[in-house]
Amino acid sequence: SPDEQRVKLEIARAFDRLGDKNMARKYCYEVLGSDPPENVKENIESFLAAMDKSEQEHFITGQIGAGFDWNDNVWASPSSSTISTIIGDVDLTGASADQTEDIALTSTLSLTHLYRPIYSKFIWKTTGDIYQAYYDKTNDLDTLYTSIQTGPEFFLKKYKAGVGLAGSQIQLDYEKYQSSLGVFSSVSHIFNPGLMVTATLKVMDHNYPATPDKDAL
Repeated sequence: SPDEQRVKLEIARAFDRLGDKNMARKYCYEVLGSDPPENVKENIESFLAAMDKSEQEHFITGQIGAGFDWNDNVWASPSSSTISTIIGDVDLTGASADQTEDIALTSTLSLTHLYRPIYSKFIWKTTGDIYQAYYDKTNDLDTLYTSIQTGPEFFLKKYKAGVGLAGSQIQLDYEKYQSSLGVFSSVSHIFNPGLMVTATLKVMDHNYPATPDKDAL
């Protein structure tokens, strides 16, 4: 009975499993055109939506947050402006010589973009993060941190592996404090949908424009 609506739905499922989404949709629309019961319509619409999602190539996720930070010693300085060392007492000078209480408003933004060709075990993943902290008094500590990672990932059953480029920059009081650039590779084992273990190797070159002696690999 090839014209039975139930049979057409099973044929649609079969074409979907074979990867022929267009034929699967054709049979679904034929059944919808016969004005089936409401619960059948809902099941077909869910099935069509799942097929559309399986053919989606671009995925964007993000997270945004804001915070309030109070600190009674923002410079992490001694409570006394004089400290004792093996060469004698040393008097501290400058803004960090005394304990300073201040508040800061913070904000974070994280975005991830995935590009996955249809039916492919390969994706291209790009992640970017921005963190800002604005202090009420100690503007020298105003911070802007930005970072980005991008590169391909490959999936094989319960494993995935990736390589890519990574870069970040820290600004203090609107001046570049540190910039970093490097490469990374990672391997993950997916035990189940709720548990994944990842090992990552990253090599970064850290550059301090104002104090080159701090440069490090």
